[in-house]
Amino acid sequence: MKRRFQRRRQRGQTITEYVLIVAVVVVAAVSILCTFSDTVRDKIVGIIHVFDPDRETTTQGSEEILQNLGSDNEAN
Repeated sequence: MKRRFQRRRQRGQTITEYVLIVAVVVVAAVSILCTFSDTVRDKIVGIIHVFDPDRETTTQGSEEILQNLGSDNEAN
């Protein structure tokens, strides 16, 4: 009976550890994306210009995009 309880406890502990690891990875990924989002956006715009130089693209920063979203919601 005691061994059975210990196995369940170990399984629960293992699942909890995996959940914590996934949570840490998600937080790290989100922080990295937030930090480098403008840089990545600029790189993508550069790639677009390589393939289609005539295409009109705008390079707005994250703050400008969020402000525009706010003004779009107010207009509706």
